[in-house]
Amino acid sequence: MTNRTINIDDADKPPHYLPFRGTSFDRACLNLGGQMRLARFFGIGALLGGLLGSAAFLGSTGVAAPASSRVTLDQAVNGGGSTSFSISTSNPNEVIVIAVDGWPALTPSSVTVDGNEAKGIVGGTNAGVNTGFASIYVYTAPTAGSHAIAIDESGIELANNMAVSLIGGSITGAGAGDSGSDGTTGDSLTTTAGAYILYDADFDTGNCTIGTFSWSGSPVVPTTLTSLHTGCGNDSVFGGESASSTGTYSANVTDSDNSASEQSQDMVAIPFNTCPGIGNNYSGENCAYYGFRGANLNNANFSGANLTGANLTGVNLNNANLTNANLTNANLTNANLTNANLSGANLSGADLDDATTSNADFNGVKWSNTTCPDGTNSSTNSPKTCTGHGA
Repeated sequence: MTNRTINIDDADKPPHYLPFRGTSFDRACLNLGGQMRLARFFGIGALLGGLLGSAAFLGSTGVAAPASSRVTLDQAVNGGGSTSFSISTSNPNEVIVIAVDGWPALTPSSVTVDGNEAKGIVGGTNAGVNTGFASIYVYTAPTAGSHAIAIDESGIELANNMAVSLIGGSITGAGAGDSGSDGTTGDSLTTTAGAYILYDADFDTGNCTIGTFSWSGSPVVPTTLTSLHTGCGNDSVFGGESASSTGTYSANVTDSDNSASEQSQDMVAIPFNTCPGIGNNYSGENCAYYGFRGANLNNANFSGANLTGANLTGVNLNNANLTNANLTNANLTNANLTNANLSGANLSGADLDDATTSNADFNGVKWSNTTCPDGTNSSTNSPKTCTGHGA
């Protein structure tokens, strides 16, 4: 299998701002680099309904999402016609969205990521002689790295699968829209500001050449992520767009080769993830890549919390409980850690430059490439620790 890769220069990507709910600050800045792999999928589908999220439709007067608080695309990978392929995530807890299309319309026995079942969100069949299928599955990958996708597609003649990974999303409250048999009527769904909307369409054309795809949509026209033609013939296309405000989004795509008007299409919206803490209690919660810049988190409980990549610059963590917290690559510059308990915390790659650490407990901390409060690096210190270097 060969994956086609397109490199996106980091300079083309704006800073990713992630606001933290329920605190007195506005937003914090975290630069996200990376690479986007574009390719295309083919596969088979399953008829699985999806429930809309709880977002209220505010129409054209909807509340706009700050450019900072949105789900962003990490990668899109072509399965190359295989039922087994992989996708990489740059960060922990990214959402992987799998598009499973193809001909004929048979329900896959399973769709898994790293051996774990993915959740079916939506699926539909097109009408006519050349009945095909389009469906969408989602999975949250707990770790960064490469993830193996496997789809049981026995009986499929034209199969091509695709997956995308999204930063800052949540499968909780994911909304879906589906249009089964009409080749000209698109889908619509209601979602929240900052969500990422994916649109998947499968055309059973019967032609041996690929057609030209044309998008329409409101209030945003989707952008093609990738497309593929297989056999004689099946065309598929995957598009995406970012929801700038809460409201209803609609989209449709046409294929110049689709003379039979046999089209199956789905939409899914992946909402922006919010750290679900209550008050200052975030024990065990997933707050990866959230921005806490300048927040007052005095006496906050983050025991066992996932704070990977979190921006804690200048945050007041006086008396905070950070025992066994995962602070990998977190930014703690100028943070107030007076009397904080960080025993057993993972500070690999974290930046504690100029942090105040009076009476803080660092017993059992994992140090690795950590920037110490005095500006030195734990990996070049002897011993390889920040103890004696401001911690």
